Amino acid sequence: MENRFLMHPALKREMLQAFLESKRWAVEWVWSKNWWMHRDKEIARIRQRIEDLRSIQTSHRDLYDKLPVRNYSSNADEQKYEESIKAPSSLVSPDKPFTNKVIMWNAIKSCEDYICWVDKYFSKVGFELLVQSLDRSKVKNVKILTSVEKVDERLKVLFKDFKDEMKYSQVVCEMRVMVDSKLLSDIHDRWIISKNISYNIPSTDVVARGQYSEVNKTENATPFDDWWNNSIDILGGWTKIQNIKK
Repeated sequence: MENRFLMHPALKREMLQAFLESKRWAVEWVWSKNWWMHRDKEIARIRQRIEDLRSIQTSHRDLYDKLPVRNYSSNADEQKYEESIKAPSSLVSPDKPFTNKVIMWNAIKSCEDYICWVDKYFSKVGFELLVQSLDRSKVKNVKILTSVEKVDERLKVLFKDFKDEMKYSQVVCEMRVMVDSKLLSDIHDRWIISKNISYNIPSTDVVARGQYSEVNKTENATPFDDWWNNSIDILGGWTKIQNIKK
């Protein structure tokens, strides 16, 4: 059985930072060597960072004040906003960093029984969105399909920890890697596919950056099972994946 505490320290720090930032914390690392040798300089740097964050927070507050969700004049306005983020087509945009996440959260929350997520460039942002919004009482199987171009050791470790955590909620998680060049060239878009609903979505990193894109409900069927059966398990087939990447 793999010992989690043997994980590389850099990966531990990255996962801790990702978790805290998902809870809206700001993280700033202070290295012990710098603290002992340049304590005053580090204190000044941290103070400046706090001031920068306060400035950003004020700027974001001004931005959010302009959003419908923060400026309801009536129940009708609130209902209009709720309908906009649950509409068949929702716009991801750079001026709505929080709403962008809400759009993805709502898409994931609406899924039942299973989630099949196709994204050739799946990243840790996808794991964060799933942890934050997956209804573990309704969804009991998660399949993530990505490409050999994106996969590395860090993504494998993140998936392993995600899989272990979901297991405690009786959610079975699998991740496979597409390695066939013809298959990779045939697929362009990304999807979240479930028993009751499917979405055509942007890349998780695009959502995190707030680049203009759309999350659309779709009734078009994709040959997910064929793609899945033609791909390699990220854990059980890791050696084979590494050989292909060389």
